[in-house]
Amino acid sequence: LEYFSHSEFYRFFDGQKSLLQMRRRGIDTVGHSGTDFRIVYANSAAKVGEVSGSLIVLQRVEVSSGGSDAKEVFYIQGGTVFLSPTVASVLQGALSDASLSLKDQHESLTMRLPFGQDRRPVVTHAL
Repeated sequence: LEYFSHSEFYRFFDGQKSLLQMRRRGIDTVGHSGTDFRIVYANSAAKVGEVSGSLIVLQRVEVSSGGSDAKEVFYIQGGTVFLSPTVASVLQGALSDASLSLKDQHESLTMRLPFGQDRRPVVTHAL
């Protein structure tokens, strides 16, 4: 968490006012509300302090009297801090890619049809 506290993400998400920062100053944070940062995963390289090959996953949480609410997820890989995309943004990207692919396929198919030909089936008799 020390390394993360020097990142732009820490500053952007008001890390200086966080429960983590309070604990670093020796303040007991039990019963306090606010932003906190927690390590949720660290591989063996990270646990022994090796930067090369290390992977640490952190999560920002909002703590209140009612519990905690998970927010952003960050990961530190090989000494570089990244903001993890949300599930919604990953799904939105996948849906956008699929939509563009379908549009391209549709345009490709309609370009192959002779001029004026309709792709809809023609009903030749009524039931």
